[in-house]
Amino acid sequence: MGRGFSWLTLSIVAGKLLGGVTQLLLGRWISDEQFGDIAIMLSIAAVVKVFQDGGVPQVLVQRGAEAFDRTMGAAFWLSMALATVSAAALAVAAPIIADVYDTPMLTSLLWVVAASLPLGGISTFLRAKLRVDLRFKTIAYVAMAWFVIRNISTIGLASAGFGTMSLAIPLVIVAIYEAFADYYATRIKPWRLPFGFSQWPDLLGSSFWVGAAAVSRGVARMGDYLALGIFLPMGVVGKYFFGYQFTAQVLELLATNLQHVLFPALSRLADQPERQARAIVRSIRMLVFIAAPVSVCLAVVISPLVTILDEIVWNHKWSSTIGLMQIFAVTAPMRMFTDLLAAALSSQGKFRSSAIVYSCEGLWLVVAASIAVAIYGENLVGLAVLISLAQAVFSVGASIRMLRDFGIDWQSCLRSMLPAWFVALAAGGGTLALLALLPAGSAQLVLLICGGCFFGVTFIAMARVFLAADLMELAGLAPAKIGRLARALLLLPSPPLAYDRASK
Repeated sequence: MGRGFSWLTLSIVAGKLLGGVTQLLLGRWISDEQFGDIAIMLSIAAVVKVFQDGGVPQVLVQRGAEAFDRTMGAAFWLSMALATVSAAALAVAAPIIADVYDTPMLTSLLWVVAASLPLGGISTFLRAKLRVDLRFKTIAYVAMAWFVIRNISTIGLASAGFGTMSLAIPLVIVAIYEAFADYYATRIKPWRLPFGFSQWPDLLGSSFWVGAAAVSRGVARMGDYLALGIFLPMGVVGKYFFGYQFTAQVLELLATNLQHVLFPALSRLADQPERQARAIVRSIRMLVFIAAPVSVCLAVVISPLVTILDEIVWNHKWSSTIGLMQIFAVTAPMRMFTDLLAAALSSQGKFRSSAIVYSCEGLWLVVAASIAVAIYGENLVGLAVLISLAQAVFSVGASIRMLRDFGIDWQSCLRSMLPAWFVALAAGGGTLALLALLPAGSAQLVLLICGGCFFGVTFIAMARVFLAADLMELAGLAPAKIGRLARALLLLPSPPLAYDRASK
């Protein structure tokens, strides 16, 4: 599982770099109102795309390789039928949704999303085979190319003046690419197999809660945009969306990719509860250890970074989102546990529990966003404070409650969630204190470079003292040469022989 996470982390790095460049350029070419339209489109797409397979591939991953091969034809044709019906339903509903949000452009955007659903259903099914076989290295390679194709096509279309369509059209392009790439990797041809209608009821019965969980996850991730879009001007929603996405890309990719690795790996440990519980705790600890320094460092340097970009790239459009970005960045590590929790529940076939968790989180988020609007109106900082705290409270609280069923007590949960975040916050506070010692009126570039360097050195030094075990484990998950170099530079002891072999 650790090696799988390492490979997917490489795809995360590539995706983050390309996504960052793309958002930098889109911030120049696309207005805040257009970003509001994009937020609504992506929110609806996140919910509707679930129906492109109905959760059927997820069920097959949970059941294992033998069940996948036995039901492959029926599962594929059922997935494609669901994708086709969903695409048609979205195409019909698109004008109605556009009227609700008083945004005519949404009709065309959602029609493009609808066109991508059947194409995406093919790749989602084929990728399930790779997940069953734990071929995370292959998944990572496909994902890297996916990032390149999507971001380059988005940039090209945006520069050519396609506006909001520059984020919709690439959905079709990458769906076509993924279908061919995943077929090349698996070489399976489920479309040549019988429809297997007799197996559909069993698959539908098992996948219902998987689909419900996925729909609820879409609302839990995008519900704030949907709620804000009803109550606030699209320009405000666009600023909120832009600021959130600027700070959350890498953390969302971490959570999503960890879920893809954790679910099939934990499924293989479903009959070994003690080992499964240890794997869950370890995954939480590693997730926070990676996410906390990235997010807190971003919060520290976001002000000079956005100020510079606003001056040289964005034409003074986005400086008003700095406070919002800082709040979402600081709280990000505490808002990402529900994906991991859902993977753990699904690994035991508890799809209904996973759906309930996501449903409650989505409802919680929509209510929190609505209350935030009632209290703070168009104040971005106020909206960010209330919404991010609501997300963090739910994420931590739900995880502590549900992980009790895995034999993990609340003390173990908090010990895996909080130490790395507290160390990162302390490093961030120390960095801000050091920056305050710089001469008044220092250039923004100086503040940016010094802030990043100060934070990096401070966090590593504090982690060496307080989180040495986590550093050792992270070094063990890295490629062998990099791991040995890291242990040498940080003066970490050599790992046990078995652990060292596992890292190679």
